[in-house]
Amino acid sequence: MKRAALLGVVATLATFPSDAFDVRWNGKPLKVHPARVSAYPLNQVWAGKQRPVEQSTLAAFVTFDMAEAGELRVVPDAAERGGEMVILPLSDHPKVKAADGGCVMRIERPRQFVVSFGTDSPPLHVFANPPFAAVRGEDDIVFGPGEHDVGVVVPKSGQTVRIEEGAVVYGSIFIAHATDVKIVGRGIVDGSRLKRADRTSKVHAQALAAGLPEGFYGADMAVTTFTAAWSTNVVVEGVTFRDPPRWSMIVRAGCQGVTIDNVKIIGCWRYNSDGINVCASENVAVRNSFLRTFDDCLVARGAYLDCDGPITRNVTAENCVLWCDWGKCLEVWAGHKPCLIENVRYGKMACVHPSGIVCDVTTWFASSDTRIRNVVFEDIEIDFAGKLYKEQLQNRADDTFRYVPRKRQVVLNADCGRYGRYLGNQHHEPATDLSGFRVRYENLTFRRIECLGNVPELRGRIDASSAPHTIEGVTLYELPDALDVKTSGL
Repeated sequence: MKRAALLGVVATLATFPSDAFDVRWNGKPLKVHPARVSAYPLNQVWAGKQRPVEQSTLAAFVTFDMAEAGELRVVPDAAERGGEMVILPLSDHPKVKAADGGCVMRIERPRQFVVSFGTDSPPLHVFANPPFAAVRGEDDIVFGPGEHDVGVVVPKSGQTVRIEEGAVVYGSIFIAHATDVKIVGRGIVDGSRLKRADRTSKVHAQALAAGLPEGFYGADMAVTTFTAAWSTNVVVEGVTFRDPPRWSMIVRAGCQGVTIDNVKIIGCWRYNSDGINVCASENVAVRNSFLRTFDDCLVARGAYLDCDGPITRNVTAENCVLWCDWGKCLEVWAGHKPCLIENVRYGKMACVHPSGIVCDVTTWFASSDTRIRNVVFEDIEIDFAGKLYKEQLQNRADDTFRYVPRKRQVVLNADCGRYGRYLGNQHHEPATDLSGFRVRYENLTFRRIECLGNVPELRGRIDASSAPHTIEGVTLYELPDALDVKTSGL
């Protein structure tokens, strides 16, 4: 494929030490990929320009297929040795033994985990995949090994986009008004050359030509590593998404029947770089995936944009590993438009690096008819390893991060965060008259939540104390003994 002109590199990865790790699967060397990640939990509301690269650091990952059990040998560079080796998740990781300044792990099944050799060393993210056989169709869009600068890839109904092992596709995948579309493979979709809110870019023009409405995000276009809108029967399997300019994967505007399986999201360090946001769509499943995000990991959202319908229904996520550098791990969120969010289940999750709230149900701005019902958080593991620092907001350009230890973790929360007219960019005009608002939550379940490691003070809150907000039916079952849950207005 002919390479397009560069789209404007936001941050280069050329400084990553290629020999930071020697990694071998059954004796065969694996390519170690770089990923730029957040250096510390310092954030701000979108300021019209992206986050300074000085607030990031470098990590590494390997991805490989395994047809049977085998041994993974990981040896860090000599300069990175000497710290305590930690493997996350804490409760379920491969059997390991020390070897040659590193370790050898016996891996019995496909899985994702993180290994580090000290808090000051770059972590290695390991993605061991089930076997994948690429059977090409005549109408497939295929990216083979090598680099491809594509701008926007727009598959049509019935097409499969194959991103093969060794391929790095710089650009954005946009699925609109399509059915039976697949995005599969073991390669990387890289968003580092995408600029947020750049209406002069070639990517912007390509997205408009593909059918993206001018007002899809107001002044901020939906050009990110993956977007599906108005589409049915979409499958995304095996692909790694790296360095998005905002939310990594967006499913919205009435999508039906979307499956996201064995996807890896990493390299999130820019503002609002969430993991997966499911907005006003139905029958969406996320499973067997790894998400390391700067902002929220997994969100089931109600109507937000003009293109969104009123219903988010039947959203499930299970057997995933989550690393959140800022914000919330698992969230159900309603905004300023009337909406119904129902039948959301987050199950068998390992939150290996929590930041703000782990399990959250909230409404911002509120509407005349906001309903959230039948939400389940169950079998959630929360790991505490290494140093924890308080989340901080950067209010001025010269604000610097203060390394203040974090001694408290909010495990669960259900509330209505704010009422008032939405002004854009997360701002609102606080309402003095709440009579026009109605927010109802029904049947919220928090069940079997476990905290491991150096566990801090644990807190929870179920709050329906504001006048137009009601919560009916809350189940709290098999929670940590040390978790202090405050309730009000019930």
